[in-house]
Amino acid sequence: MTKILVCNPSYYQISYEINPWMSIDNQSNKNLAKDQWFHLVDKLKEAGANVVEMSGESNLPDMVFTANAGLVLPNKKVILAKFKHRERQPERIFYKNWFQNNGYEILEDPYPENTSWEGAGDALYQDNILYLGYGFRSDYEAISNENWKNLGFEKVFYMNLKDPYYYHLDTCFCPLPNKYALINTNAFDEHVVKSLSQVINLLPVAKNEAEKFACNAVSIENTVIIPSGCSNTKEMLMNVGFQVYETDMSEFMKSGGACKCLTLKI
Repeated sequence: MTKILVCNPSYYQISYEINPWMSIDNQSNKNLAKDQWFHLVDKLKEAGANVVEMSGESNLPDMVFTANAGLVLPNKKVILAKFKHRERQPERIFYKNWFQNNGYEILEDPYPENTSWEGAGDALYQDNILYLGYGFRSDYEAISNENWKNLGFEKVFYMNLKDPYYYHLDTCFCPLPNKYALINTNAFDEHVVKSLSQVINLLPVAKNEAEKFACNAVSIENTVIIPSGCSNTKEMLMNVGFQVYETDMSEFMKSGGACKCLTLKI
């Protein structure tokens, strides 16, 4: 059973601006955000996931985006993130404590001390392939060493992000079972897309639906959960055999995140 870590949204709000989506003047609706979060959790459970909830911290509104906590590997091992922006850096100790208290082995940081790397926001894997994004929140220097090649994956892809609106890999790319992947091709250089197409079946998302975070999806076995309003993406997924659930993520999109950003497979 897929196990997913989420963080209670009680303290979620837009308190600062660290990506192009965020504006203090475009504040999230607190009650609606809570309703959307609980609806996402319901969809995760309906899809068969075991959802584990951690509490948030009053001064850390973005802790709700658990995808950035780290990268969880098989056998309960985890690499903790090192956040780029000072506003999120205090999250690390709370995530560390949670993993330690729940029996996970915290691996030594595989990245140099003076670099940033933001967990499963910029590190995704499926079918023994590890995809590492860099350019905005994670540094190339953080991932370009042999430590990443020694994690047991058959292949490692390095994916340079070029659009600041898609500042994390999981905002524009989503690997799925059976060697499929949703992708916003506009977020990458052409050579990256070409290299990927040689090893995985790419499902290109239309620009208007990429802007609705269609690629920020969660896959649980044969089910994919996507934000509402992405009908073309839904149809494309169904045409290749996936079951699709939709859920409204409008209040979290104001912070630059959606379904995937709010979850971490553990």
